[in-house]
Amino acid sequence: MSLLKYFVAIFLLISIGSCSTDANKPENVIPEMEVPEEGDDTNEEEEEAENVFEGDIVLTNQDEIDDFGSNNYTLVTGNVSIIYDENNPSGPEITSLLPLISIETISNDLLIQTLNDLENLDGLENIVNIFGNVSLVGSSSLLNINGISTANFNKLLFLQSLSALETFPEFNQITSLEILRVQSLSIQELNSLNNLTEISLEISIGSNNMLETISGFQTLETVGGNFNLSGHDSLQTVNGFTSLSTIDGDISIVGNLMPNIDFLQNIQTGRSIYIGGSTSNEILNISGLQSLVSCKFLTLENINSTSIESLQSFSEVESIRITNCPNLTSLNGLENLGPNLSQPSTIATFMQNENLTDFCAITNLVVSSPNITFTTIFNGFDPTEQDILSGNCSM
Repeated sequence: MSLLKYFVAIFLLISIGSCSTDANKPENVIPEMEVPEEGDDTNEEEEEAENVFEGDIVLTNQDEIDDFGSNNYTLVTGNVSIIYDENNPSGPEITSLLPLISIETISNDLLIQTLNDLENLDGLENIVNIFGNVSLVGSSSLLNINGISTANFNKLLFLQSLSALETFPEFNQITSLEILRVQSLSIQELNSLNNLTEISLEISIGSNNMLETISGFQTLETVGGNFNLSGHDSLQTVNGFTSLSTIDGDISIVGNLMPNIDFLQNIQTGRSIYIGGSTSNEILNISGLQSLVSCKFLTLENINSTSIESLQSFSEVESIRITNCPNLTSLNGLENLGPNLSQPSTIATFMQNENLTDFCAITNLVVSSPNITFTTIFNGFDPTEQDILSGNCSM
């Protein structure tokens, strides 16, 4: 075979093999990738961005409310203060908060003050969280405050001088507060905050002259600071606070038209306890102190109690003062009372109890106190410390 024929034969063999291989090889298909169009959110829902106002905002008239609301802010990172200064008006008085309907979060305080033409808080009902204090003060035309009734907050709730307020929101979403102050409102019943379990610093309900009934606070267990209920000329019934078992601060129940303090029946210890009426001597009995074991200072003043025998568990005190209790005839109930021996002295004062003639129940207190200041003035009988020690304790 010539050289030329040899190369031709080789070429033909290679060509035939190549064709045979290609025929058996599967076709290599590359699928096309779908490239989403710009703005396509079919695979993942895009979360709508918040419209943020940075810092504090003070709104002083209706024009400012309208202008601020037109921006549709959802988050305010500072304080929101809505205040009308009638002495220095800069625009029309505030009559509506509806332009603020877009606000969902306030990172600090909400203050509403001296708005005398605003009847409600409609426009604030979309607020979910307020991370600071909530204060409504001196707005004489507010009929209801339901606009903030579903907002979450846990610091200060301060309501004062809302003379037209007819109802108090339930605030069922609130389980804890630092401070609650309810003062100078016109509500007749306080049946609210029934999911509140703790107030860490203070509760003060005072000078609500139309208030007749407190039936709320059914789950409140702990007050970490002071408890004050005072100055209610019409308050006749307190059947709330049924779960209250701990008050770590001072207890002050003063000037309320009600027959008893039974809502304190689970309290065993206290720092200072003051139970008093006004000159009309409202409180008829103190049976609510039946579980009291010890406190630093106990004062009973201007009350109509005929007996303090419910104090049988009371065993330790630094200072006791009973004054102007005209129906009290004896101190029976204090037989187990002794001094707080961690203190250098004890004070026992009994004044102006015109029918009190039997002091024998405090013999143990007088005998066992290493250093006692004992005072009796203008009672039915005024024994001295030596009289008590000598057994001359009643008339």
